[in-house]
Amino acid sequence: MRRTVLLGLLALSCMPRQSFWAYYNSFYNCQKNFRKAEALREKGKDSEAKQYYQKAVEKGSRILKYYPRSAYVDDALFIIGVSHLRMGDVTKAQKKFEELLMYYPASPFAARSHLYLGKAYLESGRYRDAVDQLAKAVAKDPKLESEAMVFRAEALLGAGEPGEAVKVISEFMKKYPKSPHKKEAYLVGARAAKESGRYEEGAGFLKELLSGFLTDSERVEVKILLGDIYYAAGDYAGAASIYGSVDLVPGSPMAWPLLIKKGLAAEGLGRKEEAISFYRSVTEGGGYEFKAEAYYRMGLIYESMDSLSVAQELYAEAGKITEGNYPILARRRLDALREWESLKDSASVAKRYRYAEVSYLYLRRYDEAAAIFAEIAEKYPKTDYAPKSIYALLHYSLKVKADTGAARIYYARLEEKYPQTLYAREARRLFGDVFKTDTGPGNPGPGQ
Repeated sequence: MRRTVLLGLLALSCMPRQSFWAYYNSFYNCQKNFRKAEALREKGKDSEAKQYYQKAVEKGSRILKYYPRSAYVDDALFIIGVSHLRMGDVTKAQKKFEELLMYYPASPFAARSHLYLGKAYLESGRYRDAVDQLAKAVAKDPKLESEAMVFRAEALLGAGEPGEAVKVISEFMKKYPKSPHKKEAYLVGARAAKESGRYEEGAGFLKELLSGFLTDSERVEVKILLGDIYYAAGDYAGAASIYGSVDLVPGSPMAWPLLIKKGLAAEGLGRKEEAISFYRSVTEGGGYEFKAEAYYRMGLIYESMDSLSVAQELYAEAGKITEGNYPILARRRLDALREWESLKDSASVAKRYRYAEVSYLYLRRYDEAAAIFAEIAEKYPKTDYAPKSIYALLHYSLKVKADTGAARIYYARLEEKYPQTLYAREARRLFGDVFKTDTGPGNPGPGQ
């Protein structure tokens, strides 16, 4: 930190000796603990660093409480803010940086306070506010630009603009090829590239990282993200190979989600038994949140093989778990599967329609559902189920098969035979723009 000898002498002259030494001791220990914490963090010892950040907060808070007019208040506010940020106390960090910027706008810590306030906003989901603070940081101190660019890319990614985030990282690489923040930049760039479908570019970022020095934990993180990019790109063999090269201690926290990823890659390759073996390993030893997903995914595999009783048992097991989203998905699918089975041999048009609806909406048996919808529309044209079925076929053609020609035919049938129904109105509202022609919005043209 900084202060001139003159300020120190002035503080000493205006304060009783005992108070001065208590004051100086508080600040000295605040600095000392903060520096120790930062050094441990640089070595990847975050859990050990936390206790020193906490001590820095305690010592810095004494200065704010007992010496609110001292020359070191902005120092203390900055140290406390950064310490809270490092410990994950984002709200407390924001408060301290905001206080520093409000009361000490000319402080030597102002530029970095804008930077770290931007980081705190980023971590709390206030992405636009984060971008604004980062710009202020660079305006005050251009030397902060490289670090600010990485945070800005993260903010853009969080705000749903992955393409813009990739542009920022690409610009960063050109301007700051030797930046100490290059590692973080490559990771952000890879995630953004994955989200924007620029898989080759994302893989390139990560391969560049893997060619340099990484700690063991960093190498694992990078490899798993690379496998995720291959998987998202549909390169299941590449994903399986990368996931298989990751060396984790069996039973370690990261081992369970990795087994799930291995299972997904195996499924993509059509190796269902291999996928089941990965998922089974998770159900036998993983945490509850991963067990639920593993049971659920095994259920889907068995369902695809028409082993419906086994699938229902697996969904039931997933449904017993109370944590996470997969138990909810499993219970819904179990209910849908049971209803689907109860309707399977029904002859009434109402139950046939419901059977197709459950197949389509809940079980994703799209082709089977479409065949029944077509049957109902053909055999029962005067019932309310006919326009509903044609509407379902329109949706199936457009959204599942991406067959605009077939969808146009179903749209025209709704307009011609059932123009006053709810389903014709919904078709106009949702899909009318797709079928606009010279004859007017929402109407098929001649010969279409």
